[in-house]
Amino acid sequence: MLNGQARNKFLIECGQAMAGRPFFLEAQDGGPRSRRVKSIVEARQTLKPSYAHDLLEAKQQLQGKMQVLEETAAEAIEAADVCRKDASNVRQSTEALITVGEVREADNLALVRETSDLKQELRKARHVAHELEIAVRCAICCSKRADTVLMPCKHVCCCQTCWARVSEENNMLAPCPICRVPVQGWIQMRV
Repeated sequence: MLNGQARNKFLIECGQAMAGRPFFLEAQDGGPRSRRVKSIVEARQTLKPSYAHDLLEAKQQLQGKMQVLEETAAEAIEAADVCRKDASNVRQSTEALITVGEVREADNLALVRETSDLKQELRKARHVAHELEIAVRCAICCSKRADTVLMPCKHVCCCQTCWARVSEENNMLAPCPICRVPVQGWIQMRV
């Protein structure tokens, strides 16, 4: 005995094999078997056009879905191309920024070296200025600025106050504190 699915499959196969031919199982007596076979054949003949119509609709729906999928796939491919281009642009921008960063780093190193050199020059200049300040101080009191030019040696080595005191003590015959040449005269500078 066949189960429900196997029986239906068998009947469909029989119906396909006998389509277009008179069904040989038609009995003259009109018994239950012949009525059942007749109803199956009639159902098969009425269902065949509706199956074709359903299949055609299903095919059209599948074609529509395929077209939508193909369009979606094309859009995805375009989006992927745009992403690739964007990634390439980002990569190029990153490389450019790295290059700019390297240039800036080199510039910064050059600026650090230049700053270091300038600081060293400033220290030297301050040292020279300090030495000049010391050299311009009075050689006698070492606190005031030297503002008196002694003649004939022309050394500027003492302040007016100290030279007046030294020259009074020595009756204008005081020697130059630097070169010890007898001073014949003096000039006060106004700075």
